[in-house]
Amino acid sequence: MNNMTPEAQRIAIDNTRVTLDCNSMNEQRMSERFWSKVSVVEDSRCWLWNGSSDVNGYGKFRASGRTIRAPRVAFFLRNSRWPNNACHRCDNPRCCNPDHIFDGTHAENMRDMAEKGRAKTDRGEAHWRAVLTDAKVIAMRADYKSGTISLYRLAAKNGCSFSTAQRVIKRTNWRHLP
Repeated sequence: MNNMTPEAQRIAIDNTRVTLDCNSMNEQRMSERFWSKVSVVEDSRCWLWNGSSDVNGYGKFRASGRTIRAPRVAFFLRNSRWPNNACHRCDNPRCCNPDHIFDGTHAENMRDMAEKGRAKTDRGEAHWRAVLTDAKVIAMRADYKSGTISLYRLAAKNGCSFSTAQRVIKRTNWRHLP
């Protein structure tokens, strides 16, 4: 860190590109605070975060008045730079083992997630909040296309809200069906 220019020390730390001024904190103190919240077990592959977590299970760490995901901090402490996107090889959101975390783009992270079968692909009637079936959606589109029924009546007939019927007809939702 000492050989970095002040400009290089101002690094984006999250997707909204909020910046963290690394000069404003003592890196050694931050490191001690951070690692005190991680269970480093010799026999275990993953080093688990024991501090607070967000709704997705990723550890949260406070530094310079900002909340940062723990894997990002683990990457920073190992590499002296913030990752664009802290991706896990182990797919464990609580893991802070720097050997399991690599820097990647959002697209690479999404591709990795899909390749490992972790992408949520439930759509249509398989989605947990679905009110309609595939057959009803196809019938709704055919009825509306014929011009004999309004969106209000279409929604009432199929037991859904007006806005749901409108999204079906405009293909905002259920795009995968004809």
